[in-house]
Amino acid sequence: MSRPKPCLRRRRRRNGEDGQALVEFALVLPILLLLLLGIAQFGMLFYTYIDLTSATRDGARRIAVARTTNAGTADARKVVADDTTVVDDSQTTITVTPDAPWTANQSVTVKVTYPYKLDIMGLVVWNGPMTAESIARIE
Repeated sequence: MSRPKPCLRRRRRRNGEDGQALVEFALVLPILLLLLLGIAQFGMLFYTYIDLTSATRDGARRIAVARTTNAGTADARKVVADDTTVVDDSQTTITVTPDAPWTANQSVTVKVTYPYKLDIMGLVVWNGPMTAESIARIE
């Protein structure tokens, strides 16, 4: 028994469409890369924001529990600078309001501003300051 031979018409059609998948992939690939890099860049943006927010929370907490120390503002700035992991500390602006001396039940605000640029494949999508702020009540 011999195997049935494929139809000549089917064979010709298959041979004429060899590059179709490659052309479709070449058309869709830039869109997929743009989407993938956008997701990665947005993830880094969100991670930086979470890092700044956590650092401001720690700085505000340091002031709230150690209000009697004279170096409270400088200590809070040091805590914020030490707690940030992904940002360049030389570019951050840390403000503590109000200044020492603090009294019990007073609120203190620690605010960090960091310049951030969201770019995808060399195209700047967003450029501006990223700010994180935490408020703590002095104990």
